[in-house]
Amino acid sequence: MRLAAVVLLLALTVLNPALATPTDFNFKDVEVGNICSTIGVLGKFNVIVCADVARARLVFSARQVEPLDALMDVAKQANLQVCRVPHEAGTTTTTFM
Repeated sequence: MRLAAVVLLLALTVLNPALATPTDFNFKDVEVGNICSTIGVLGKFNVIVCADVARARLVFSARQVEPLDALMDVAKQANLQVCRVPHEAGTTTTTFM
């Protein structure tokens, strides 16, 4: 598993990303960084992917899924793990690693 060499950070900039509209996703041989960026824009959250992972290419397709769920599916397909990071004092931004 590449987890030791790979870090995937998500910093959500909205209080409730579940309010994002379910969307169809269809990526064919696209870099993981570009897939995550597109999903982040649609879900209204930031996605930070380390350079080694960002350049990996992936095929991903999903119908009518929430952007955050799509991001979790991409991470699973790429053998990555997403974990929630505790808030800093005074911060309302949800962050995942």
